[in-house]
Amino acid sequence: NQSKQIIHTHTTELLAEQKETIDVMFYDLTTVYFETNSQDTLRDFGFSKDGKCQHVQIMLAVIVTKHGLPIDYEEFPGNCYEGHTLIPVIDKIKTRYKIDQVVLVADAALMNNINLTTLTEKNINYVIAARIKNTKKTILENILNQDGYQTISTSKDDAIQSKSIVLETGSTLVAFHSAKRARKDERDREKAIEKI
Repeated sequence: NQSKQIIHTHTTELLAEQKETIDVMFYDLTTVYFETNSQDTLRDFGFSKDGKCQHVQIMLAVIVTKHGLPIDYEEFPGNCYEGHTLIPVIDKIKTRYKIDQVVLVADAALMNNINLTTLTEKNINYVIAARIKNTKKTILENILNQDGYQTISTSKDDAIQSKSIVLETGSTLVAFHSAKRARKDERDREKAIEKI
């Protein structure tokens, strides 16, 4: 696609001026709805991130550099499951632009065992957010155990700690604790209890 090639060329030229290359890719997916109910091979009904379930939509995957410069985009049918979009997009980008090695950064919606296994098999390094509620009991206990946390940042109203946990798969889970966020979560819980 000519527009995709223009986007990629422009970004690589801008990076070259700063003596940089594409080494980290940020991947995100959103929905784009249309003011119609007419379906076709791309526009279809699905989970709408805009809350517009009555309209057809497409899924739009966007890949940017660590500076927020666009690298590429890919469209998927509106009823496509978000977790199934990642690997096809990475494969197309690596082939299209002859990228050897990248670090992928993505959100928790893309974290599933198939994606992680495939990324490992394809020798693609990744940083993917994980939801604490979806972790195994033993890992959750390790996260909640205060032993091993080290302070990495402090300010007048916050202290952030982190801890690395090596998983059975050989991957590393990095857990973070923010004192400020903990106080906010505690207030939210108290408000919810009062409301009940």
